[in-house]
Amino acid sequence: QTQNLEHPFRGSNTNPGQISLAFYGALWSFAGWDILNYGTPEIHKPRRTMPIALLGGVTIVTAIYVAMNISYMTVLTPGQIMNSTAVAADFAQLTLGNFSYAIPFMIALLLIGTLNTVTFVDTNSLINYVAFVMFGQRVFTMTALMWIRYRKIPVHPDAIQVPIVFSMLFWIITIALVVVPFIEET
Repeated sequence: QTQNLEHPFRGSNTNPGQISLAFYGALWSFAGWDILNYGTPEIHKPRRTMPIALLGGVTIVTAIYVAMNISYMTVLTPGQIMNSTAVAADFAQLTLGNFSYAIPFMIALLLIGTLNTVTFVDTNSLINYVAFVMFGQRVFTMTALMWIRYRKIPVHPDAIQVPIVFSMLFWIITIALVVVPFIEET
């Protein structure tokens, strides 16, 4: 059903507040990219390894997510996707037949690590609240890092620096992700 790919955003909500919340949900799935920084002391040649690991990991995950979404959209109609409580299970039922009953078990195994976090909490609210705090913290961190650069405060010689344009772009996006939901609430 490749016709489902012709107008993938038809009927989408273009409200900036809803778009920010959609970004929270989407970026939540990429939230592990920054955890690599905590293992830097254990990494041999971090100046070489960190960029490769970060870019490689995000690229691989993005490719998998895009491939899965294209697969879902070619098998399921937009209505089936929107009304589904488990898109992957519906997709598996239509494509894998009897083997599809193994998919929920495999998904359950993958989700054991997050079970503790979402047991008694509404997941949509949890993601929005945590993402808001996470990106709020990043606004302050990026502000501090740009202040350090602006004031030319000495940093460790092995510190990894990126071009300032990327820092500014990330800073502006994180500010927007923090501020826009507040503007939409009022």
